[in-house]
Amino acid sequence: MPEHHLLPLNPKRASAIGLITILLVGVFFLAPVVSYSKSFGLPYNYEPGADAYCLNLARENSTSTPPPLNSSEIDIYNGCMNAHLYAPVPVAGYASLSFALLGIGAPPFPNHVFISQGNYSALIYFDGTQDVARYLFGGPSVEINPDGVVQIVNASVDLSGYGGLYFQGAIKNIGASPVTSLGALITGLHLPAYAWVNTSRDGVVWTPMFVDGNCGAFLKPGQSCRLYDYWGNGTLPNQSLHFYVNVLGETNGNLFFYRQEFEQSAPQSGVSRDWVNLFVSQFNQQRKGPAMVENATLDDFAEKRFNTASSQPGISDYGLSADTASFFGASAEATKVVELLLYPGSTAPYPFAASLQGSAPKHYAALMNSSYTQFGYYIGEAPYFLVSANCAVKEIPSAGINITQYFEGYGCTVTPVPDMTWLVIILAP
Repeated sequence: MPEHHLLPLNPKRASAIGLITILLVGVFFLAPVVSYSKSFGLPYNYEPGADAYCLNLARENSTSTPPPLNSSEIDIYNGCMNAHLYAPVPVAGYASLSFALLGIGAPPFPNHVFISQGNYSALIYFDGTQDVARYLFGGPSVEINPDGVVQIVNASVDLSGYGGLYFQGAIKNIGASPVTSLGALITGLHLPAYAWVNTSRDGVVWTPMFVDGNCGAFLKPGQSCRLYDYWGNGTLPNQSLHFYVNVLGETNGNLFFYRQEFEQSAPQSGVSRDWVNLFVSQFNQQRKGPAMVENATLDDFAEKRFNTASSQPGISDYGLSADTASFFGASAEATKVVELLLYPGSTAPYPFAASLQGSAPKHYAALMNSSYTQFGYYIGEAPYFLVSANCAVKEIPSAGINITQYFEGYGCTVTPVPDMTWLVIILAP
């Protein structure tokens, strides 16, 4: 059998092959060879003289005295104005082969593109080939993201006691010149829809950014003005919240637009630690005396009480005496803990706190009692017995009572619910 021998590769040839490979990889991932193009028509951006021309056209055969236009004249005017919008502005770019084929590598457009046309300008943010944010400005010249002018400080989104989300922060003038006519807008990928007047052209939606002075008419160097906003209920991610603060203002006679990105842990939805803190704070604000503060030992006892009470949900405060004695031992009598079993459902913290005054007056009185300065809590899911809303009796007077028998004795309807959120609150002096 003949022998086969591999000849050693010439070092120069190997080096050339390596260099060609590197060049091919670089071309594949980095070389801008695939063209992309998009066009953006700016709303309300009419050619010079369009308004006067279209107004005369609409009134050409009119017998009425100006200025009012009738409905047919308005249609003529609007059609004429639309015909005299500036043509869409093209935005072109080139991407690498790897981006075109695999979505990785050099994209065709930069992070943002500023365009100016007629009396308007616009800022478009891109993610790959998608335009993910579009801002319209009422002026032809705007400085984008200037250094050393403003800074966004203490920006955060928190759960509101009324069930929505509450944004707060501040704009600080970090420059050497005054900043005037500040306007701000908070937007985000995971925030509920903002109640802002959007406008569109050719199916593209724009967010108007006009100086409206809603933060401060005059901000000296070093001064700050407060930002705040509120959204109703919306779907939030489980882990992180991603949002932007967009600021429009004027300094040294020039408009500027500053946009800063933020990411934070998402406020917990439903009955959660955030919910409980707001609920307790509502009573702390209203009652006289020291505020209630959380106690880790009472948290542990609340968990124990949930496990025991939920095992027999048809019996009021089931096992309370035994659990108190076993948990606190000889100090049980001196501790004088009070247990509140609450079932908030989907109600927001502040409305639920207020509702207890009518639906559970003894529970409400305990939370308003300033002699209780410590609290613990536990949240769990367990069966529940729902009493009809029109029941004249609101609360069970003591522990160890059969809930169904007690309320049916007053002519009320009791319906078993297989799964309900329990909030166990333990109060102590």
